Amino acid sequence: MFGKRTSRPLPAFTIPVSKDGVIDGPDASADLISTVVNFVNHLLTNGFYRLKELPPHLVQLYHAEFYVAQIDNGGHSQFVHNCGAQAQFIFANAEAGLAAMGAAGQASLMRELAAWTAANPDSAAAQTGFKGGRDPALDKLDEAFSREQAKNPVALRAAAWIRSWQEIRFIEPADLSSAWDRCARANPNRSHRVSKARVEAFRETLSDSVHLGIGMAADAADEVIFEGRNAEAIDAEGRHVEAWIVRTSYGLRGAICDSNGVRLYALQLAGKEVTWGAVSLIGSAGKPDIDRMLSFVKGEPLAAAADLLLSRARPDLTDFTIQPCEMVRDIPNPIFKIVVGDEIFMLSKKNERFFLVGQKPGERYDAISVAEIVAHEQSLRDD
Repeated sequence: MFGKRTSRPLPAFTIPVSKDGVIDGPDASADLISTVVNFVNHLLTNGFYRLKELPPHLVQLYHAEFYVAQIDNGGHSQFVHNCGAQAQFIFANAEAGLAAMGAAGQASLMRELAAWTAANPDSAAAQTGFKGGRDPALDKLDEAFSREQAKNPVALRAAAWIRSWQEIRFIEPADLSSAWDRCARANPNRSHRVSKARVEAFRETLSDSVHLGIGMAADAADEVIFEGRNAEAIDAEGRHVEAWIVRTSYGLRGAICDSNGVRLYALQLAGKEVTWGAVSLIGSAGKPDIDRMLSFVKGEPLAAAADLLLSRARPDLTDFTIQPCEMVRDIPNPIFKIVVGDEIFMLSKKNERFFLVGQKPGERYDAISVAEIVAHEQSLRDD
């Protein structure tokens, strides 16, 4: 359709695995299968590939191994539950993979499961893998699966099948990580999808007034937030009070949020009633400053600006967080810290343009206009 962005064609595929996978035998077979499954996970999470873009046999192996692992752990009932809305897609791939590798008996059971699920949608939706959520028909499939595995283990079949693939490249174990990264970065659609995911993540974070307040309090303590928060009662201010536990660059902290703003405390292990107790107040953010920060965020294309600048500064990195800095009275616009890997960048706005500054001396990137940011946002709406 005119105006709709289409994914660019993908390059020829290679599947790097360790030279250790050449060896035959049960342990080596399990390691080889695990390596290939982990490779697919790396392509999905770091390469931003979609399963439909990967070679069919790679996806079939991936889902066949998922099937076997689920049955070994919790049976067909658990497998159905964990497949969710993707069940028929996973079933078809798993069956095809099992058949292709020569595990005909297990493929037949997979076909039976697909037929049962299609004929019994209500019962399928009720499966949990636990007592009270297991259908007797699926327990019978579990028993049949065990018999098939005793006669013809999937692991040996799967490993032999993998070794026959033309895309397999056996390399030194020390080179595996960099080879996987090259495969992930080879996706021509990766940069677009990284930007889209990053903008969505930034928007979600920056629309959260609690995160903004905790970020400002952490910056006042000269700390950076590394991980998200969970609610927990702590011993602070002479009482037990609900707080958000966050991990910063200096460890676990407790953030108390109320109508006055946010107060951030250093923590230590407490007594029996609560896990943590406040040691000292290390940073704070008042409600007027938090409200001012939230107002600025709502009125500016901040998430897209951050992404566009980062895509020029560090295009290959996908690990990122953003937090506001403490408000400074003589600076008209707020400043934001962006953590990318083990680096920290500073983002702000001046003269209607956004700019990014790195940690290295003189590391400053060309400022971008609102028009450039709007065009960038538009480009991300497709695909």
